[in-house]
Amino acid sequence: AAESINKIIAIVGRNTITQLDFEKAQERYKKIYKSGKSPYKGSNKTQVMDFLIAREIINITADEETIIVNEKRIEAEVERIMDNMGFT
Repeated sequence: AAESINKIIAIVGRNTITQLDFEKAQERYKKIYKSGKSPYKGSNKTQVMDFLIAREIINITADEETIIVNEKRIEAEVERIMDNMGFT
C-alpha cells in the first residue's frame, strides 16, 4: 500500500491536522525564529504541534460562536495563551 502524501497526524474535534499543515507551519516557525532561539520551551516539533492544535481549538470555538476570526488574531491569541501557560 502506498503511504499517503498528506496523512492526518492529529484530530481536534472534527478538524484534522495533516502532515502538510505541519510542514507549512514548521516553515513559518523557522522564518519567525531564524534570527534566534524561540522563547518557548520544548522541541521545535512540539511547539509547532501545540500551535496547530491551539489554532484548531480557537477555530472550533469561533465556529460554535459563529465568530469570524482572521489568522493574525488567532496567532496572537495562541501566543497569549502560551504565555499564560508559561511557554515564554
